[in-house]
Amino acid sequence: MKVAVIQIRTRGDAEHETAAIGDMVSTALDSGADVVVAPLGRNGDHAGAPGAMLLGTSLGARSIWRDLTALGDTAQLVGDSCFDPDVMRPLSKEPPDALVLHPGSESDLQAEALLEYALGLSLSVAALVIVSESIPEIGSGVGWSTIVFTGEILAESETADDMLFADIELPITAPDPRESLPTPSAILSHRFAVHRGDRPDVGYPAELS
Repeated sequence: MKVAVIQIRTRGDAEHETAAIGDMVSTALDSGADVVVAPLGRNGDHAGAPGAMLLGTSLGARSIWRDLTALGDTAQLVGDSCFDPDVMRPLSKEPPDALVLHPGSESDLQAEALLEYALGLSLSVAALVIVSESIPEIGSGVGWSTIVFTGEILAESETADDMLFADIELPITAPDPRESLPTPSAILSHRFAVHRGDRPDVGYPAELS
């Protein structure tokens, strides 16, 4: 199965972002993609042509969505839930076949830390982990979105506006043996605490933005 992941730099205008994502979805379909993972737009929606299963649609107020998709049992997570231990522990006990993460990274350092975390998840929770990002103005976009399978990076973004492709064999086999859940890095833990209004005591806060 051919999987495509779309990454865009935010345009500052929801209509333009939606149009840009729609164009890239159409290109991915023309390239033979069976599943397209698109980033969440500013309003949580994206447009695209029919013809393949489209993931990344609006989740409304939910930060966790789980259902059967063309990839099998698939869990989509949004924002801080992507690295929340209280979310990952239950998932690891009843693991999905695939994880799709929309973390909304705020910096290159966060994106790098998220990639390392995704690699760990692919060995402990779901063999296939997909990260789909929209890139803010300050981000490079390099390595922000990725397709990971059992500890191996199959594809990762090289520019802010990019499309990734990978061929995935179905059915997806679980990691065997499963490793322990990865621990979120200090950068991710710092972000999680700040968003909850509880800034942790860290040695070098300037490096954790």
